[in-house]
Amino acid sequence: MPRCRCAAGGQLPFRDVRWEEVARVISYDPFYRTLYKKNITEYQLIFKHGVSANTLHRMKHGETITLKTLDTLCFILDCPVSDVIEYRRDAE
Repeated sequence: MPRCRCAAGGQLPFRDVRWEEVARVISYDPFYRTLYKKNITEYQLIFKHGVSANTLHRMKHGETITLKTLDTLCFILDCPVSDVIEYRRDAE
């Protein structure tokens, strides 16, 4: 397994993680539940709040989004991060 060097001079093992693997463990299911609870549509996010349609497409297909986008969605929806994404240890 590859190793990385830490500042203390020791070596720590790390795993080469691919974005496809990360996307599988992050779920946007809470986002869609939050939209429903707050009675907000994707149309409103795009045309009233300026969220990119491409961002919503990426989320719908389980692809990654940036932390800036996550922050923006939390601001618009007035909710914590856990109401937009959730971490799933195993692909469920």
